[in-house]
Amino acid sequence: MITNQSAHEKVYSSFKNGKETAANMTYQCSSSSSMNDLSKPTSIYANIGKRNNDNNKNRRRWSIRTDYLKNVFCCLSATSKTFDAKYKYRCAFTIITLCVAVVFKMMNIHCSLLVYGSTLVFEIFNARSSQQHSREKKNAAREEDSPAEKCDGMIPKLDSDAVQKALEELVQVTHKHRRSSYISVVLNAAQHYIESEQIVELAFSNLYNILGSNKQNCIRTFVQKDGINIISTAMKHHANNIIIQEKACSIYWSVIGGNSTNKSLVAQAGGIHLIIDAMKRHPDSLFFLEEACGVLSNLAVDSNNRLIIAQVGIAPGEGIVSIISAMENHSRSVVLQKRACGALSNLALNSDNRVTIAASGGVNAILTAMEEHTESSHAQEIACNALANLALDNMTNKRTIGQQGGIDAILKAMKHHPDAALLQKHACAALADLATNAGNSVRILRATNGIQVIIATMQRYLDSSVVQEKACIIFGNLAAIDVDSTICESGGIRSIISAMKYHTNSVGVQSKGCWALQELSQLLCSLVVIRRENPKDILCDASDRFPDECRGAAKSVLVKL
Repeated sequence: MITNQSAHEKVYSSFKNGKETAANMTYQCSSSSSMNDLSKPTSIYANIGKRNNDNNKNRRRWSIRTDYLKNVFCCLSATSKTFDAKYKYRCAFTIITLCVAVVFKMMNIHCSLLVYGSTLVFEIFNARSSQQHSREKKNAAREEDSPAEKCDGMIPKLDSDAVQKALEELVQVTHKHRRSSYISVVLNAAQHYIESEQIVELAFSNLYNILGSNKQNCIRTFVQKDGINIISTAMKHHANNIIIQEKACSIYWSVIGGNSTNKSLVAQAGGIHLIIDAMKRHPDSLFFLEEACGVLSNLAVDSNNRLIIAQVGIAPGEGIVSIISAMENHSRSVVLQKRACGALSNLALNSDNRVTIAASGGVNAILTAMEEHTESSHAQEIACNALANLALDNMTNKRTIGQQGGIDAILKAMKHHPDAALLQKHACAALADLATNAGNSVRILRATNGIQVIIATMQRYLDSSVVQEKACIIFGNLAAIDVDSTICESGGIRSIISAMKYHTNSVGVQSKGCWALQELSQLLCSLVVIRRENPKDILCDASDRFPDECRGAAKSVLVKL
């Protein structure tokens, strides 16, 4: 057995006519030698000529060239010196494998294969070492403290010029490397030099770079360092500086995201009041208004924030008025219109806000946005959702939307963007709510190809239970006044039955489908078509599955069949 304390190798090689022949390696231990002492020459004995089988029968040995031995020990050296712990176990395993191959005399392996294998391993180790060195160099460069980090604890002692210079240099760094460790430095600078517009602007630029990546560890650090309150304080001190207001809104938007806790923290810090106040101060700054509407839209997801936005200002509803004014002043900006419609849509989830939005001209602003940006499916989608929310449980708003051309605008959006699934869903939801008003039902029936558009949507999105349910509601509301049998002749009854066949487990589709067939069966023309389609099995199945929701309507239709 080879030991580290005493081992000396002798390698024997044998060559004949340029061809390698069989050889064997033997090891002789010596108490005065060390395996690590590579300076001592090895003994090599050449055996040229044909072997004498009688004399050498018991002395056959495998040999290996000295360059193999050197490569093996070079590998060992590379393992111990140039590699970190991550690669040491791999290198050690490879070396042990090579040594075992020699010690156990693997007779079927040609010695040249061992030589080439050891050389290959050595080259791989060198390549690995080079890559590791390159990585360590890059990591060292990244971990090197920037001028701003070095002066973090010294910020209160430094003058404003030094801090400003450090933040200017840091802007170039944070643009590429968004590290949470920079946040503390930047917030300290903004807090201690809150009166300096230049420093606050640079601090906000750095925060915008860092938080714009939406990395959760950066956002968490920002909140823990009281960043939300620092941003609010800076907005108060520099209410007339549009750059600071823009960056503040962008930072707020990055921080709140889908985090309900952060949304509440922004409201508690007075962020909503500050944003709306800035909107009134800077009505002509398009980029700021776009950012402000986006933040308010996100904040309005929270029910408490909806109330705060509506109650901001001396007069009730100033926050809502500010959003609508921005839409009216910048009607050509599709970004602003989308974000403002989103804000109104979320605010309209509150019943009192629906009244305020409609009274402040919100319906007209939404319809103008739809007219101005017919090619934007996203804008049309958000606008349809806003109209649906405004019409929810509010007959006055339903009438207002219909009178101002909302029905035609929704149907037009459905025609222009048949492949926009969300738009079609929100549009059907809006029409279903609006159709509960008699005047709107007439408008839907009289609209050019209005019924055909709805049926085409049902056929295209047969797998959407929402689309099918809302379409059934529309047809059920229109049935009583469909004296011309438009629904029947356009294929509406067949579409209702197809929806019920496809969504057998949807209580909404089954109940609204049974109800729509019940309403349509009151017309003789429609009853004839229903009998021809023969939906007895579907109605019976719906009655059995959902007796409380479907039995009454299904039984009413079955009696007539």
